[in-house]
Amino acid sequence: TDAARTLRLGSSTVDILKSTWMPYLNAYQPISWQSLWIDARNFTLDAGTSVINLRGRRSDLYFEGPGTLAFNEVVLRAPMGSSRLVKWTDQNGFDSAPTVSFVRLDLFHRTELKGSFSFDELELHPGQQYRFESGETFAIGNLIAISDCQGSIDLAATFSGSPAMFSSTGTITTDFTSLSGISAGGGGTFTANNVIDLGENTGWTINARPTNSFFWIGDTGNWNDPMHWSATSGGAASGCV
Repeated sequence: TDAARTLRLGSSTVDILKSTWMPYLNAYQPISWQSLWIDARNFTLDAGTSVINLRGRRSDLYFEGPGTLAFNEVVLRAPMGSSRLVKWTDQNGFDSAPTVSFVRLDLFHRTELKGSFSFDELELHPGQQYRFESGETFAIGNLIAISDCQGSIDLAATFSGSPAMFSSTGTITTDFTSLSGISAGGGGTFTANNVIDLGENTGWTINARPTNSFFWIGDTGNWNDPMHWSATSGGAASGCV
């Protein structure tokens, strides 16, 4: 719409319960309805200290149109799922996408970020995969990406041979992650501890995970169950995978 609009959230908590809706197989048109879709044209977002919780397992956020969208805190709450944050320029003939920033973005499940975004704080969670669009820059004040030996946090660019850029002026430290195609810059210090280096990562101090021998224990079970792995043959569970 061309009409001027303002949304003032103040100190509110907004809960969006449903997932992105996809039509039935072989539907006449492949239309999906996103959990949150904002047209930034002539729109003012006064986020205040609000928190927006998206609770669906597939919570796609689409941002289109020229303008600025500055969110306070946004959380993708479902412990498992697959979602996307997309800056879109071609839906209604716009030649530019909005500038989108978050004071805090917390992503509990697998997420793809398409387009450049800015975060004062970005939190990622163990055992999940995160994809950052190749060729785009992601400005990060503080990155929380701390896992353990039970499962790494997987960070990668969307296309091999074309890295995504993390930009920060501060100190960024990750633990037990895997990195693929994530370049670092902006004058900050980037350190990846206990990392699985899958290549095309520049600007990082890479401290690789130590090579360990593990032994299967406890008869049958799931490969990703730490109770089935021991540091010694027939020994106690190590708590690692």
